[in-house]
Amino acid sequence: MFKTMFKKCLNAIVWFLVIMVGGASLLVIINSGDAGQNTAALIFAAVAFVLYFLPTIIAAKRRHQNDASIFVINLFLGWTFLGWVVALAWSCSTKAESA
Repeated sequence: MFKTMFKKCLNAIVWFLVIMVGGASLLVIINSGDAGQNTAALIFAAVAFVLYFLPTIIAAKRRHQNDASIFVINLFLGWTFLGWVVALAWSCSTKAESA
């Protein structure tokens, strides 16, 4: 039960971060005069966001039994390249839940 509740909270946090980053990016584009440069910056930010959370995305798609732990490592240590690689390797490990 605790794991299910933790996953729901974790899912809400991820969506909150996505909405906040997307909303902030849209505000920057709306309030700026150079739309071409801001569009490129928005695309870059979106790609960087997906690449940064790639281990979490892989773990979620594979239904990894430690996906919440992988997200926490990815969130707090992903900015260090070593933390990101550890999260990626862990997400690709064979400990996936059966469907």
